[in-house]
Amino acid sequence: MKGARGLYNALLSGDDTPAVEVLDAWLQADGGEERGWLEAFAGRRGDPIPPADEQDLWRLYALSRVQQILTLGFQPTRVVEDRPGCVPPDDWSKPISVSAYDKFLTALGFTRVERGWSPFFHEIVVVEQSADPDESASVVDELWPAHTLGPMLFSRAGVVVRAGKRRIDKAVAETSPLYWAFRRRNRSCVDASHGWGSNSQWRTGFRRDYALEGRLWFNVDARSHGAGRGDLDGVSAEEQEQIICHRCFVTTARTDEIVWLALGTTVLDERLSITP
Repeated sequence: MKGARGLYNALLSGDDTPAVEVLDAWLQADGGEERGWLEAFAGRRGDPIPPADEQDLWRLYALSRVQQILTLGFQPTRVVEDRPGCVPPDDWSKPISVSAYDKFLTALGFTRVERGWSPFFHEIVVVEQSADPDESASVVDELWPAHTLGPMLFSRAGVVVRAGKRRIDKAVAETSPLYWAFRRRNRSCVDASHGWGSNSQWRTGFRRDYALEGRLWFNVDARSHGAGRGDLDGVSAEEQEQIICHRCFVTTARTDEIVWLALGTTVLDERLSITP
């Protein structure tokens, strides 16, 4: 069971070994090496973004696949037909507790984060629609926590959020495809690994976001720079911001798969509110 890819396959195996036992066995075998690499990565410095090469991004992506599998049991079931990345209700038979999930990630050196509402730190899972269409978003409940690796965001928290319809539309935000995501139980996903073979899919780069120097940096390894710049087949600047910051549409009722890999880096002042 070498590396995160081995752990991922072990978690999806058809045997009856509980997930916590699979995780503990992997930590005993590979956890020390993985934690050492993660600690070194977290300690890197940049100007301001720390460097990362292709191999680094592949390694982080493999760990993110494990993280995404572990959160399936925390998600409500909402089957989406004929869309990639949506897991059938009976496809995950090894659920774990939130405390066990957090324990595994902290054992590898990740830090649990608790913050007020921000699309940087929070993935919308359920929306409580306010009667006031302009009510700002707020977190009602956390289904699983967010984790960082140094200043880098590793995984967002899954949350129940309350907001007015002009801020976050329940019908859109709960069901629109989630970008930079491999699998979810409650919605379809769009991931660069989809459509590739069993080996090629693991050559997918992890999307890096950073909280540095009072600013939030989204999608720092994008091939182009500056959301809202350039022609993206009719995708407006507002829609680009929704995809980059929320990783899904939250007010725009469109389901076509946009040219999302062309989206650029967005830098926002952490002291300012992020739409919505």
